[in-house]
Amino acid sequence: MSKKALAFAKADLALPEFFSGVFSEKDYQNLRIGRNLPIIHPFFLPVQLLDRPACETDFDHLQIIPYVAIRTRTQGMTLIASYQRGKGGAEGRLHDKYSIGFGGHVDSLPPAGESLSHHLANECARELQEELGLEVSHERMHRLVSNCCYLYIQDAEQDKVHLGLLLVLDVSESTVLKSLEEDQISNLAWTNVQDLREQAAAGRLENWSRIMVEEELV
Repeated sequence: MSKKALAFAKADLALPEFFSGVFSEKDYQNLRIGRNLPIIHPFFLPVQLLDRPACETDFDHLQIIPYVAIRTRTQGMTLIASYQRGKGGAEGRLHDKYSIGFGGHVDSLPPAGESLSHHLANECARELQEELGLEVSHERMHRLVSNCCYLYIQDAEQDKVHLGLLLVLDVSESTVLKSLEEDQISNLAWTNVQDLREQAAAGRLENWSRIMVEEELV
């Protein structure tokens, strides 16, 4: 069975043609106002479930990718969970790259009567449980989803077909993370922000993680 991907029609999101970068909900509304478009929250736009392999070359749609960074603070230091992508992941171009983003493609539509934001919160919570054994309440995850930043970049052809939802989940310093998918998540460790900046400068982080670090979103 072919894999599926939840996606927006790019025309519905209506970003300016050459826009590239991180934007908040407020930024998005300002972009729409500046182009005389009606105010609408992205989560109220219609979504479709499409064939994922076909989506990789479909520049008329943007696949929705929740991307969750996990942060803790201990002894005055900020630490971020980082890992190296294993060869079990579907995105071959990311293999061996270091990342701070957990989650991925959403392969189902919201059930009848459930909003997109609630569906994405459920999907994020499920991914964190399956990947790391981390339990996060739906209410907490929904708050994060509802206040997320968005990422759309045009650095490469693959970037042009994805819309990232950037979330930062704060956990207690006693939280233990364990990779439950070693073929996809290896060398999992808490990493301080300065080390991440050095990794970003050295080109060791995948693109979205690099942007989150450089934009000081973590």
